[in-house]
Amino acid sequence: NAVGCDSVVTLNLTIGMPSTGIATQITCSDYTWIDGITYTTNNTTATHTLTNAAGCDSVVTLNLTINSVVTFSQTATICGGQVFTVGTNNHSTSGTYTDVLIAANGCDSIVTTNLTVESEIDTYVERLNAVFKVTPISGATYQWLDCENNNLPIAGANGSTYTATSPGVYAVAITIGNCTDTSICNELPYIVGIENSIENRISVYPNPTEDNITIELNENYYNSSLTIFDVTGKVIYSQQVQNQLKLNISTEQFESGVYFIKLKAQNHSETIQLIKQ
Repeated sequence: NAVGCDSVVTLNLTIGMPSTGIATQITCSDYTWIDGITYTTNNTTATHTLTNAAGCDSVVTLNLTINSVVTFSQTATICGGQVFTVGTNNHSTSGTYTDVLIAANGCDSIVTTNLTVESEIDTYVERLNAVFKVTPISGATYQWLDCENNNLPIAGANGSTYTATSPGVYAVAITIGNCTDTSICNELPYIVGIENSIENRISVYPNPTEDNITIELNENYYNSSLTIFDVTGKVIYSQQVQNQLKLNISTEQFESGVYFIKLKAQNHSETIQLIKQ
């Protein structure tokens, strides 16, 4: 030391260990790492040196995966009134649509759809007594259906008009190309002339009426259903007939006009015209 004597110094030495690590990154676009470099492709070799807790080098290696954005184009045609769905988006008019979804790799999936929507088919049915008709459409095919029999196709009823042979409920399926649309079911509560054969078996009086009517049934309708329609087929009144041969019905709430009384039993069906004054 300064006075020429021994100076004993004890060393307290700690040797820290360097460390290594891997930085795993998955992205859908260019990636700027801690080294300040922007990477545009996959990389597993880039390194950057930091200082660890012991004050030694910490060498980090980049493990970068850049997934691609998925693009897809499609062309679709749907019928009028239908909806085309892409992801959670619904489209119902012709046009080109771009929808952004999430692909399996976690990146955007961009779907471009060229959509054509066919014109809606006019299924409006007009009825004149027993004749049903729709507006003829060029190139269309027709199939008339029996709504009371699970929409069973009626054999030979393949035109734009159909003449029913008995009271019932009828619809038409119209097909143009790959599109088919079906009309609503239309009620035919009566056919002109059927009353002549019914009047000898079932009595409705007074007819015309201003208030109450009496209906006298025969044994065929001892247990049956009774429905009264107006000329549009709308149900005005209905009831179940149980063990009865004479019914009294008030027409006080009926508006003046023509109505039709339909009786339906297991194996019989009759329709009678009623006039409310």
